[in-house]
Amino acid sequence: MIVGIDVGGTNTDIVSLEGSNFKHLASFKTAELCAERLMSFKDAKAIGVGIAAWIKNGKIIKAPNLSLKTCKEVLDFFRSKCVIENDANCFAIYASKILNVKNLFGVTIGTGIGSGIIVDGKLYIGSGIAGEIGHTFVETKRVCSCGETGHLEASFGGRYMDARGLLESGRIYKIRGFKLFCKSLAFAVMLLDPEIVALGGRIGGRLNAKIVKENVCKYTAREFDFEIVTIKDDLAVAKGAALLASSQIPP
Repeated sequence: MIVGIDVGGTNTDIVSLEGSNFKHLASFKTAELCAERLMSFKDAKAIGVGIAAWIKNGKIIKAPNLSLKTCKEVLDFFRSKCVIENDANCFAIYASKILNVKNLFGVTIGTGIGSGIIVDGKLYIGSGIAGEIGHTFVETKRVCSCGETGHLEASFGGRYMDARGLLESGRIYKIRGFKLFCKSLAFAVMLLDPEIVALGGRIGGRLNAKIVKENVCKYTAREFDFEIVTIKDDLAVAKGAALLASSQIPP
């Protein structure tokens, strides 16, 4: 059995992968994460962990929406037998797999905003932390959870708005944060020229792809040809983490 774990800013989700079949094993609040919660998965053949953190050279260097205690618990428990990757990168891996595309930009919107880049079918991480669209500077004076001022996440991340109410009423497409999000996404599209932009997370996966594209296209050159799809699967990151762990197993 291969296990995939998504340690998000608010929720933790766990799935197993056997062959090509995923099974939902558990979901709970990340605040409840502890070694005892993970004990039953220690004998898995491989474990993939997607965590809401910046990871460079195998080390967590920043985790704006997680406590350092949570990060340490996860690393200490799984260090010897797992692969750990940024959660949005895991989402991008899963999205590219199910959509069968080799050039994809994946964006997760939940407690925070993250992104992952797939180029020629492979995860692109640059020097280690490529793809942090949530922490790009936009036109705002709001203070982000990372401590900096003016980041996109502080205008459109779930920590900073009543996402459920805005989604249910449709007002989410009228707020300034949505406009800033579409601008940032447009810049990313023109830099990367992906086939598909995949939106996921407990907020992103519930956005209307048509409305998002219409607004993104206001800021992109007409020559750019791309699609925007939403993946309404709250287990997508955990599944991507399981796929990543599976790919590390020697043949």
